[in-house]
Amino acid sequence: MQKKVRIKGLFHFNQEIDQKYLFCDIQNLINKNAFHSLEIKIYQKKNIDKIKKILKKKFGPKFRIKTRTEEERAFYKVINTEKIFIYFLFSLITVMTAFNLIGAIFILQLDKRENIFLLWSFGYSLYRIRRIFFYIGVLISVFGWSIGVLATSILSFLQERYHLFKIGRKIPFPMKFTIEDFVMMTCIILTVCLFISFISSKKIEMNYSSR
Repeated sequence: MQKKVRIKGLFHFNQEIDQKYLFCDIQNLINKNAFHSLEIKIYQKKNIDKIKKILKKKFGPKFRIKTRTEEERAFYKVINTEKIFIYFLFSLITVMTAFNLIGAIFILQLDKRENIFLLWSFGYSLYRIRRIFFYIGVLISVFGWSIGVLATSILSFLQERYHLFKIGRKIPFPMKFTIEDFVMMTCIILTVCLFISFISSKKIEMNYSSR
């Protein structure tokens, strides 16, 4: 059976989907018996599981009703694996960057060698001197973290608003700043940098305890 429909507009995504799917008003089609599948779009704030239960109750067991996550379970597994890999890669980059922090604190110790010895001569304990350089490392880390968060927020806002980066020159690259990623990245950065600052400050004891 064939039926003529009037085209009112074009929807371009990519060549594979354009040749496989037809997007039109459901009233232009013949009847529901002609469907082998039907996709329903709902608002983001709606409860998907609740709507799924309502549809199952209404249509019965003859119909298979799946959410987007269930339909593309393999795809989401790949996305989650990729996200874990990105976390790992970011952690590795953070550790490599932390070596610069070690070098910066060590150079600062050499540059302030006479000042440190002067504080020690005035009665400052090695614990208090080490704590000064530990705080310096923490301040450097927090300052770098703040710049990174600010730059990421601005870039995310610009991408969402103006679509600066695109896939295939037409599709905006998806980018979203989430609380989950923010907390995860913050924990990784601060944990590594606090550890590095502590290790770097311990070197003062080795340099001055024998004097």
